[in-house]
Amino acid sequence: MPYTNFFYSDQNWRSDLYSTNSNDLHSYPQRIFEKYPPNSVLSISHMDITIEPDIFEKKLKGIANITITHKPKLLLPSEQIRSYIKLNAVDFYSVSVSGKDVLHHSYDGKFIHIYWTSPFEGEEYRNVSISWKVLRPVSGIMFQNPINSTHYLDQVAFSATENGLYRTRYWLPCIDYPGFKHTFEISIIHQADHIATANGQFSESHQLLTHKNLYMNSTKFVNNLPCSSTHITFAVGNFIKITIPGHNIPISYFTTKNKQESDLFKTFESIPNMIYWISDKLKVEFPWPKYDNVILPRYIGKTEGSSISIIPMRHLKEPGILNDIDLKVDLINISNIVGFSCVQDSWLFDGFSIYFKAIWIQDHLSTDEFHYQMYKSAKNYMDECKLYKRPLYCKEYVTASSLQDRHNFDGGCWRIHMLRSILGEELFWFSITKLLKSHKWDSINTNIFKNTLEACSGLNLTRFFDEFVYSSNYPRIKVHYQYEPISQLVQITIDQGNYINSNYERVLYSFKIEVQLIDSLDNVHKKTLEFESVSRVMAIFHLEPGVIPNYIRIDPEMSLLVGMKLEVPTHILLNMAERAEDIRSRILAYKQLISSGLPNIIEQVRVRIRKEPFYGVRIQVFSFLCIINSYESFELISELLLLEKNNLALSKISKYVSTVSGNLITKAIKTRISDPKIPQLALRGLLFSLGCQICLPNKTELLLNYMHQFKDLLQVGGSHISNGIVRQFLIKGLANTKEIDSFDYLVKCLKSNSECCFVIPTLISSITKLAISIGTVAQKNTAIDLIVTISHSEDNRVSFACIDSLIKLSAFEKINLIESIKSRRFINEDHIWIDKQVDKFFGFQPQIDDFMEYNTSTNTFNKHNLKEVASVSGITRGPRLPVADSSFNRDFSSLLATVHDLKTKIWELEFKNEQILAINSEREIYSQKIEAVPDFNYTRFTANSASKTDSRLYPGVFRHELSAEPVTINDADLEDSSSKNHRFYQKDSPSSLQISQRKNLGQKSISNSNKQSTKSPQIKIKF
Repeated sequence: MPYTNFFYSDQNWRSDLYSTNSNDLHSYPQRIFEKYPPNSVLSISHMDITIEPDIFEKKLKGIANITITHKPKLLLPSEQIRSYIKLNAVDFYSVSVSGKDVLHHSYDGKFIHIYWTSPFEGEEYRNVSISWKVLRPVSGIMFQNPINSTHYLDQVAFSATENGLYRTRYWLPCIDYPGFKHTFEISIIHQADHIATANGQFSESHQLLTHKNLYMNSTKFVNNLPCSSTHITFAVGNFIKITIPGHNIPISYFTTKNKQESDLFKTFESIPNMIYWISDKLKVEFPWPKYDNVILPRYIGKTEGSSISIIPMRHLKEPGILNDIDLKVDLINISNIVGFSCVQDSWLFDGFSIYFKAIWIQDHLSTDEFHYQMYKSAKNYMDECKLYKRPLYCKEYVTASSLQDRHNFDGGCWRIHMLRSILGEELFWFSITKLLKSHKWDSINTNIFKNTLEACSGLNLTRFFDEFVYSSNYPRIKVHYQYEPISQLVQITIDQGNYINSNYERVLYSFKIEVQLIDSLDNVHKKTLEFESVSRVMAIFHLEPGVIPNYIRIDPEMSLLVGMKLEVPTHILLNMAERAEDIRSRILAYKQLISSGLPNIIEQVRVRIRKEPFYGVRIQVFSFLCIINSYESFELISELLLLEKNNLALSKISKYVSTVSGNLITKAIKTRISDPKIPQLALRGLLFSLGCQICLPNKTELLLNYMHQFKDLLQVGGSHISNGIVRQFLIKGLANTKEIDSFDYLVKCLKSNSECCFVIPTLISSITKLAISIGTVAQKNTAIDLIVTISHSEDNRVSFACIDSLIKLSAFEKINLIESIKSRRFINEDHIWIDKQVDKFFGFQPQIDDFMEYNTSTNTFNKHNLKEVASVSGITRGPRLPVADSSFNRDFSSLLATVHDLKTKIWELEFKNEQILAINSEREIYSQKIEAVPDFNYTRFTANSASKTDSRLYPGVFRHELSAEPVTINDADLEDSSSKNHRFYQKDSPSSLQISQRKNLGQKSISNSNKQSTKSPQIKIKF
């Protein structure tokens, strides 16, 4: 993932954003980001960049000599298009443009507009020179200034890009879209004792004297491989460098000087082999002049640039840290050879980044490890589908960052794996090689990928792509088993679920699935069943006399993304759990057995899981047991926790145990914590789980005692990454104690300003959770005041934690602060994530003007305190009450919410009354024998035509301004049910139902029409 998405990491934020579908987008018109790239009539072919990052002042100045090229041989008739270009450049200052034949230029804060005196002709190129400055950019580049920091990890100065989609524009003028590629040279001016690295080949380094009479170094790199702006990467600072000899290209590792070279080498030791392996797999050489790997503190996400990659310090492998199979294959991706032009095609590149990791495991570890990696990817994707579903190729996205999810990564990985299974090993990789060679340094899309596979294989993959790429679901099956001992027939029936799409049509997927029956003599009976627009298929096996069925396996090669439920007898499931060769069959069997919750079944599971050889199956069984709330399951959970010897498995199950609570489990947790050889990642999970034990008293005192026991790992402001990793979960454990002592301790830690950089966000969210769970006004006020104090931090993780905490604490008097953090620390494209949460918790989309400052020093209102009376469609809306931002007493917050709520309801009822009057006036027209029914004008309202709390945006639903609960209007006549995709308000006219009724009335006698009641419809409001 090029850039960590803070919002996506929170499950609630993710599901809330995707509840903003295309029908609701008109509520956020100013947040819909540009989805389409500009024209490529004029484009950049080369850039010569010189930058001077000032790490201590957190600013950058630069000069770029840009070559603009007109590639088409045939000319467009429009001279305006051929004589104008705009470059992305957000929040720059001191911008100047010069060049031959440049007529004039302008800068509007987002784009640099350049106009030439004459249009480009033929294959012509022209040069322009742009100089600019950037001060504390919102995104795209980070500065680490150690002067004001007290923590050991921060005592190193550096600057580095943290590029992602549409983020290079915050520090470099460019065409910031992934489909535009060009070569470039970059010169970095830096301190003489600092080291710099960037894309491309090292060219030269020389000393120069600046205007401040300081001697600086200028280090130049030349990148002759076309790449998009997203991949332009550099890092400069107080680094150490290790160069690995003996390879075709120089391979170097960089990190800050306060780290050990041995830890750096251990972190990246597999990189050289991965480069050779992936080149051999794809039959394509990566033409890098070098490959640099940089690991930095406070860094966010991963940056995968051509010939360079940057990752966060938490991936550093220090002694004692047991990482998961944390491979760096995803840093070496096909995006270094080909690119994508539109964001909706990013699933292909994200999917390959995950799939290459799985294939490396398959080629270098074992089939079980590969299957387990694919099982975890499928589980991640299916779990996210429970929150929301979208197509992989998704054009109706709210923001580009919302596509960096499990659908793209794990869902894309599985689609690629299914295509590999359909085409076969040799043909699939031949197709990928042809794709990369034929589009080298160019852009590809989903359709090109599909056409290449079809051309190489001769298969028609249209239906596959329609069902698995362009649709938003995946098949689910239910397996039924029946055995007739007399006839020795075994019948296995598979039902495919019938799903209803948006057009209320049944969806039946087309796929093949292998079914295996293993008998008592270990003979394997196979059949391949095909779903072709049918909902049920069947396999019948005939066994020899004296032979009985033992167990079954469904899709044993794990070639299909499918949700599966087994309706199979218990003895078959038990044999399947114990003897099946593939891990998915064993996991599914255990899941079905444990879900029964029966004591005798749990006992049978106990006997078998003790002998389970693969750690991944034991992890999943442990997670299934944590769902069953029974004494037998608690016994088995405690036993497995005590007996587990695999460190990786212990690290995983130690977090699962946090979901259950009991005396047996508490005792087992304490026993494992007392083990002096316990892995650090297991220790952190157990400390967190201990804080979640409901039955345990004085949890704060117990956890703090453990902190003193493991003081090297859990002390405040420890000097190692392991300290932050373990302490982070200790803090989460304290957050679950619901004790005031925990709250006081965490507040003290946050005020000390000595915590590790990536512990602070956890500290903020934990204080918030305790303040809410304790429930007293004093704790909430303390939490809010403390968050306000720390909200000035320039760490985006801290900024996100502050916004999230203020929203959860319902600190609506701090809306100005939330808006300030949002605009200062997050790019415009990501603002909708925050707006959606504010709308959810506060009951309306915030407008800063709605919350005015109250001047307590004079106890008088100035002329800007009261909002002017607003008139919307003849409805007069009164002024809001002033709300203090800093001195307002939160004890009156509930009264304020009530007042705002009542005022909103009154305003909405007045508007409803106008609707009723319009209906009555139309009935009077019909009573006067007017036969003709006029055409009615439907007006679609947006935030520009009505207030954001206008009920016309939500027909049938009135919304509170300060409450997330809707107020439902149970009046079917006022709901336009004819439109599903868009909601309309019928201005000054009756509903469609009433129109049809009146047409019928027109066919009746005049006397009957005169008897029609003019009584207003009854409105029932549920508060």
